Amino acid sequence: MRIRSQIIAYLIGSPQMIKRFRTFFSLTSPPSCIVTIVLDSKNLQVGAVASSPDQVAKLRPNIPCFTLIITDTVLHKKELWELCRKFGPCPPKPQRTAMLRVVTKFPGEISISANCPIDDFQTIISLLRRNLELTYLLLKEQSRVKSISSMANRDPLTGLANRRGWKVAMKRLWREALENSRFLLVALFDLDGFKKVNDQFGHAFGDQVLKSVAKKAQEACREGDLLARWGGDEMALAVLLPDKSLARQIVERIRSSLQSVVPPMDVPVTASAGYVVALPKESWNDRLDEQLLKSADAALAQAKTSQIQPVCEGTVGLSPEQEGTP
Repeated sequence: MRIRSQIIAYLIGSPQMIKRFRTFFSLTSPPSCIVTIVLDSKNLQVGAVASSPDQVAKLRPNIPCFTLIITDTVLHKKELWELCRKFGPCPPKPQRTAMLRVVTKFPGEISISANCPIDDFQTIISLLRRNLELTYLLLKEQSRVKSISSMANRDPLTGLANRRGWKVAMKRLWREALENSRFLLVALFDLDGFKKVNDQFGHAFGDQVLKSVAKKAQEACREGDLLARWGGDEMALAVLLPDKSLARQIVERIRSSLQSVVPPMDVPVTASAGYVVALPKESWNDRLDEQLLKSADAALAQAKTSQIQPVCEGTVGLSPEQEGTP
């Protein structure tokens, strides 16, 4: 697929080099914009011609813009970019920039001789431009795929992970716990009496309540914790722990964050929680996920029926070591 693109060419270096390539560009299809920066033998700036207002006006914001730097200096890439930022119409982006050195050579960069024939130079420029275009298309496609993947793993209402996202992340957390001898906490939370909220105020209001409590719960989590919407008003949590004794404290913190008073309701939204803790000793499989969630759900059911204990710990049908028994 061929794309329309714009090129900003920077000629940085000796007057002789700049003159030669300005002449070359005048004989071929010129770049969208040319910036010349003259340096002396000590690489000190002695003159510069920035892009003209007419050239800048021709640059289209909706068309990809690439940068071509041509230099006969020994300045490093970072130094050259600083000059481009100072005199160019827009700062160059590393993934959209090609570097062509005349005579001088740097590892990983393209270099040509001072006497490179015009036809060869034109071929090199065409190949550099095409390479930049293909790189741009590849990065754009990768970004699109990443965005689609993220959408597939997220609950559209709350922005939390969905069940698919949960399964993907749980494999990673289990592997990390196994490799680092960490405990893995798995908890389920349920909003108490949420059906009455929908019945009394409507599903649209109920959705706003879910979004609000999910945001608060996410803010109460640490970086690396996994929080997912499990369905309806249920949420699932997975956390790596250095010590099993921290589990109840973390579950209670998240549960408390779910509780709030939401106008026009005159009673607060409350939550119950059930959890289990395991110490991974074997490789991950889907059976483990099922057992952990089933046990956490049983503990949640116990908490829902309890009048005094909104958080209950359960046991999971693994070996004593997997259950977190010291």
